[in-house]
Amino acid sequence: RRGLKADAFCVNRLLAALLKQGEWDEAKELLQTHKNTTDKHTWTIYGRCLVDADRFADALDVYKAERANFGRLRPDVALFNVFLDACAKSAKVKMAQTIREDLARHTKPDQITFHCMMQTLAAAGQLDSAEEELEHMRKAGVQPTTRTYNNLIDAAAKAADFKRAKRLVLAMQEQGLDADVFTFNILINGAANMGRCDRAERYFAKMQGVGLAPDAVTAVTLLNAYSHSGEADKAMQFHRQLPSLGLEPTTSSMNALIDCLGRSGKFKRAWRQVEKAEAAGLADTVTYMAFLGSCRNLSSELHAEEAFQKLKEVADKPALASAYVLMSELYERLGQGERARALEAARVSLGLVKQRGESYLQLPGGGSRTFFVGPVDEAEQEMLDSFNARLRAAGHTPDLAAASARHDSDAAKEQSLCGHSEKKAVAIGLCTLTCSQISVTKNLRVCEDCHAAMSVASRAFKREIHLRDRS
Repeated sequence: RRGLKADAFCVNRLLAALLKQGEWDEAKELLQTHKNTTDKHTWTIYGRCLVDADRFADALDVYKAERANFGRLRPDVALFNVFLDACAKSAKVKMAQTIREDLARHTKPDQITFHCMMQTLAAAGQLDSAEEELEHMRKAGVQPTTRTYNNLIDAAAKAADFKRAKRLVLAMQEQGLDADVFTFNILINGAANMGRCDRAERYFAKMQGVGLAPDAVTAVTLLNAYSHSGEADKAMQFHRQLPSLGLEPTTSSMNALIDCLGRSGKFKRAWRQVEKAEAAGLADTVTYMAFLGSCRNLSSELHAEEAFQKLKEVADKPALASAYVLMSELYERLGQGERARALEAARVSLGLVKQRGESYLQLPGGGSRTFFVGPVDEAEQEMLDSFNARLRAAGHTPDLAAASARHDSDAAKEQSLCGHSEKKAVAIGLCTLTCSQISVTKNLRVCEDCHAAMSVASRAFKREIHLRDRS
């Protein structure tokens, strides 16, 4: 009314405020209304918020839409890096290459540019290409740092390629760069995920030997190593030592300890730690889920009902759905079929939908293929049937207690277990990939039957199988 017009500065400030409050629709309307007033900072802000909200596809759609306006926007390296980050977090190699080509036409890359490219290639399984980015950096006049090498070491550790990780650490040191606490946390975590407690302990000792103080992440990763190796006593001893290391217990460290004790069948000690976490205000949904998951896995009723009731109080809908499933599966393992089916019916009546299990098979050329429970084509069904038949011939007996309580017969339970997404991924990977190592990651915890099946499969097929889950 006063004849004033909004400029880019005003639009950007309002956009940032709307996004901070989660007002996505209003933010989108603002951008549409003032389309011609936007500048490079507008799209950097919007892209950053989309990426931080895990809306990677939306962020890349925004980038594609605004490419035609680059002449007016005159984008800088910060804008390109935001959208490269979206590629890194969604393993979009081709899109990352397109963005880098656009960047070269408008500005020069910086350290973050190369880090994003490394992370994108690593996420797609292209470790050699990720490592080649070191030479591209030097040619561009950008010097690698410890953080640069940490990106590559992290990728190698996640792929269980410890020879590569060790070589990268040595290469970093040859460049006059010292390993930092992040380097050692990466190595400890990689060892933990492979169940190599001894290796994790060696990295921790070396970290202390070079005078680096552990941080909260170090504590959790080492506790996870003890958890995956069943070293409950070592976990307890280390947790008691945290104050002497200058660290205090956190929610994450308490959860890792509870998970370790539960996995080791030490339920009384685990529940005492749950009570300590509650008293210190550190207990959360994961605390009770870790305990209840162990109860399910080891068929223990001790304090399971208490953990389940706590989850009813604190868990959101997705977590509560998982809690109902865990409790019904525990009842099934305990031979209490009627209670299991009643609880499963209650979950359905409450509209609690369990998160769909997905398994991601890493492909040699980069990227991955997603598998989930459901039908596959005839050829792949034959591969899966052959895989399960060979498992049985090699001595694997399906653990029917790991099947959902909604299945009434043993035959239905076995059929359900044979169709788990991780078994599909491994079976089809063994039949279609010629590489010596099959790598699969699952978005949920792998059930006890699949853990046992993969050990048998590795021996039967004489192939190395790496199966990782969200734990």
